[in-house]
Amino acid sequence: MVKNREIKLAVSILLLFSMITPTLGDECGEKCTSPCTALKCHTISDVPGGCWFNGVDCINCKDGDKDINICEDYGIDSCEFNPCGISGSCKWVMDTCISSDLPALRCKTMGCKFGYRCMADGECVHFSVSVQEYCNTAYKEHGLFYDLSDPRACENVGKVCTEIGKKCDRILNETTIESKIKEECIALKQMCLQCQGDCELRKNVGDIEGIIYGIAAGIAILMLTINGIRLLTSEDSISRDNAKKSMVYVILSLLIIVIAVKFIGYVWISFL
Repeated sequence: MVKNREIKLAVSILLLFSMITPTLGDECGEKCTSPCTALKCHTISDVPGGCWFNGVDCINCKDGDKDINICEDYGIDSCEFNPCGISGSCKWVMDTCISSDLPALRCKTMGCKFGYRCMADGECVHFSVSVQEYCNTAYKEHGLFYDLSDPRACENVGKVCTEIGKKCDRILNETTIESKIKEECIALKQMCLQCQGDCELRKNVGDIEGIIYGIAAGIAILMLTINGIRLLTSEDSISRDNAKKSMVYVILSLLIIVIAVKFIGYVWISFL
């Protein structure tokens, strides 16, 4: 009999507590009436802990059912606002909200000293080291290695990046994984884009160079043939001298074209 009374008392207390305790995560939604927008949600100041917008609903920053603790928890609508006051600032990079203090954004926010380029993983690398060299050394173990002598090099890098993207998406969506691992995934995804883009750029530049060389070689052969015939068939010395000069000019022009195309290609790949 006593046990039954104790059980009934415990149940009554639990019911009373559940009635007193507010439904978590609803306060912001009640304040941010339809249509719910990011700006409208973020300007609410009378809700404890503030509110963030996940693209559909206005939700509590703290003590709710979807608490915000790190930038990665934000959606795109709340990332730049950072309404929950996470230390530092949050930036939307690719399809993820990350802290500006992360290595992946280090050189993008602070910059690199003269003579260095900012890589997608946040590292400052000297311009003497090409993107291809950096990818082939620092990220070879991840499969981001490409040699343009292989016609399928860029295609293979693309396949590797697709698999990395799928794996990282699963990691970024997992709440139990440490933020450091998520940061590494974000940096790897960004390097995938840079390495794949560099591979495609080098391939396209190589194709354009081949077309220019082909056209220049064709014109040069034609001009050399014409001037060669003039040299052999001309009876006066002036015509023969002009033919010789023309042949020299053709060869010099061909050399200038080769040097110019190589230089422009190098600058295009190295600094763009």
